[in-house]
Amino acid sequence: MGRQEHALIRRLILPWALALTLATAGNAHAVSAIDRTFAELVQRAELIVAATVAEVRATSDGPQAPIFTHVTLTGLEPLKGAVEGDVYVLRISGGVLGDRAELIAGLPRLVPGQRYILFIRGNGSDVFPLVGIHSGLYRLVWDAALGSEVVRTARGGDLSGASLAPHAFPAKARADEGPLTRERFVDAILRQLEAAP
Repeated sequence: MGRQEHALIRRLILPWALALTLATAGNAHAVSAIDRTFAELVQRAELIVAATVAEVRATSDGPQAPIFTHVTLTGLEPLKGAVEGDVYVLRISGGVLGDRAELIAGLPRLVPGQRYILFIRGNGSDVFPLVGIHSGLYRLVWDAALGSEVVRTARGGDLSGASLAPHAFPAKARADEGPLTRERFVDAILRQLEAAP
């Protein structure tokens, strides 16, 4: 291909490709998260709570207004901060409402009936009000073999004391390569809170 063909492509095809891309972009957005250390999660969170997702509901104030997803949490067990009442509602930007969708790529999905430990910050103002997005969300899953809840990452991966925060767990816990139990995780959060200035 010669110089004239390249110039023709740049003048005719590229503007149309750009216009087509912009016209079809719609309401899709993306976020990127900063991975946080365990100490940063505990320090930066305004509220740390173990809770069950009772409901996930999208709302909007009108056809041109933004969509927000409201996640109702129940069975609250605050570990840091205070919660008034027995229900707490997270407000997350975006969602699906009827035939409208405002989606933000990269956000975790909270599932009704699932129990979590959440490191909350900026509820009502941030796009996704959890510290570090995925870093601030941990699933609690019953492990029949252990007879206890174990902690999993937001994506469902196994977690151990050593992989989460080696300095937050005693040597005995670090040597244990088994799943991280809820009790050990909560104990590490409380110890981190005590150690904070």
